[in-house]
Amino acid sequence: MTVVPASSGGWRTPDALLTREAAGQTLSERYSERMSVYDRQILLPTERSPSTVWSCLPIVILALVFFLVLGIGGVYAYRQVHQNRIYPGVTVLGLSVGRATRAEAEMALRAYVHNVRQQPLRVRVPDEVPPITLMALGLDAADEEILRLVDDAWWVGRDLPLGSWLMSQFRLLTRGYVVPGALTLDSEQAREVLQQLAEQLSREPVSATLRVTNSDAGFVSLIERSQPGRQLKVEETLLRLQRSLAGQLPSTLDLVLEELPVRVTEADLERPRAAVDHLLQSPLVLRAGDKTWSLEPDVLFSMLDTEALATEQAAPVARLREDKVRAFVASVAADANDPPGTPSLELTDGAIALQSGRAGAALDEAAAVRLVMGQALTEQRLLTLLMVTVQATLSEAALDLLLRQAGQRLTQPLVLRHASREWVLEGQALLDLVILQPIESATAPIAPATLPDLEVALDQAQVEAFIGAEVAAAVAVRVELARFALRDGRVEVSGGSSGLMPDGPATYAALAAAFVSQDRAARVAGVQARPAHPAEVAVLLEPLRQQAEQLAARPVEVSYGAYTWPIAPADLAKMLRFRQGADGPEPYLDPGRLDTHVTAIAVEARQRALGPQTADGRRRPVDVARTAAAIREAVQASVRVVPVKFVAAEDLPPPDPAPDLSAPWIPDR
Repeated sequence: MTVVPASSGGWRTPDALLTREAAGQTLSERYSERMSVYDRQILLPTERSPSTVWSCLPIVILALVFFLVLGIGGVYAYRQVHQNRIYPGVTVLGLSVGRATRAEAEMALRAYVHNVRQQPLRVRVPDEVPPITLMALGLDAADEEILRLVDDAWWVGRDLPLGSWLMSQFRLLTRGYVVPGALTLDSEQAREVLQQLAEQLSREPVSATLRVTNSDAGFVSLIERSQPGRQLKVEETLLRLQRSLAGQLPSTLDLVLEELPVRVTEADLERPRAAVDHLLQSPLVLRAGDKTWSLEPDVLFSMLDTEALATEQAAPVARLREDKVRAFVASVAADANDPPGTPSLELTDGAIALQSGRAGAALDEAAAVRLVMGQALTEQRLLTLLMVTVQATLSEAALDLLLRQAGQRLTQPLVLRHASREWVLEGQALLDLVILQPIESATAPIAPATLPDLEVALDQAQVEAFIGAEVAAAVAVRVELARFALRDGRVEVSGGSSGLMPDGPATYAALAAAFVSQDRAARVAGVQARPAHPAEVAVLLEPLRQQAEQLAARPVEVSYGAYTWPIAPADLAKMLRFRQGADGPEPYLDPGRLDTHVTAIAVEARQRALGPQTADGRRRPVDVARTAAAIREAVQASVRVVPVKFVAAEDLPPPDPAPDLSAPWIPDR
């Protein structure tokens, strides 16, 4: 039906227009009227009637009720469908279990965990590593844990008020939900696997090194590049692994690797390399007077201090070894020095005389060592060494002092005592222990043109040598209670000790104090003793051990016919004892223990009816004493086979000995 606006402001139907046509209007008039009506509609909007709006309200209400009923029904149907199923959007350990029943979710989760535990993890390192699985790392997949996770998933979105339920379902469908929780990890097992991996992946830093090679063209120095180290942080990696298990099963193993810096870089070796190049480019010439000595590059190379260039040093430096330079300078000094005739004391016709010497020249070795050490690694290749003049003559005051000291200290005997022993040093014997040493030699510098003032003193080295050669034997430690043991074919000797050893420095100090005294009664010094050190005891025991090893190192075989009784080295070691011989302690076989061993052989021989017979048919027993003596002789000899010695027929007891009595040479056991 077509609706046309009317002139009164309302709406007209086409029937009204037909009424006007019936009134006799022409077609053009009707058209003009219609156009004017539409024009008025545009210019004057028609107002709606309130009755029209209220007429649509029931339709709206019905629509709302319809959609409400439809929504409630849909919610009810949705809840009914998932009454025994997990809501969509729920994931457990990275596995979606939405719309699955508990049994289905449990089965799927168990299979999923089993497969993931078997699969190797991706390890993001450049090196090749053996396959590592979650199972190897100790991931626990217990049934009760699977059931707990499935139960947590099933309860997601349940038992909520309607409003909260709708919001939870909206979030599940739009964002999903990860069930919190993780499978447990055996930390000790994982730590052990990671520790093994750390041993494979860890790499020590490699410092830059300076390598010097000798080729046909000469020495060539090269710097080998450094390489930083690497260390697997086991605890941090384990913590990261445990965190990655939260709500999922990881497919990768993220290792925490720490880079270890190098100690020495290429830049640290540039200056040492330049110094080495200067050192080895040409010979180093040393000059002293009219003599020269040449250090060739190969000799200089052997003097390089490799420890100072080692990568373990915080700051590698190129330098020469001072001990080798000092040894070379000493050889140069031996060739360059012109020894002076030094003063000396002599005993002539019972009188002490001082013989003067001539002047000489000597190389200043300390200055030469410093010069070579400081200039050898520079471009300077010619070094001039310093020679100093040594005057053998003494000043009048020094000469008078020496003569007075010689008269005071050398004309009276010097006595050394220990217990009842006494050593008297006089004449040439005392003079042999004397030197002329500079006064305050520790602090006074050596004058270049003359000798320093000298004094008559005891030579400590000579005095200690005298004590070791003449005195030590009377004071030396005496070994007691030595014990022998055989270990791995070697005889070891241990034991207590008592006594003292001469204290060389202390005895020298006592003699030196008595030496400067002018009182004859005060020129007596006692031997200063000290407890023996373990090393000294070991030295004293070493000859004893060697002798004992000769006795017990090899077995002894006691035989009679086809029967043999071996005595093993361990048994011989148990028999060893020691005694003080003329030359000190010496080992020997304990007669009692040896007789016991031989007696056992004699008893066995009697039980087996071994041994020769007499004319009247009696079996001769083993002669324990003679057999033991033969064993003692055998251990001293290279051939260690001892035949059993039997008692001679004339030494046998009467044919019918008293009952219940054993022969005296075979004791009852």
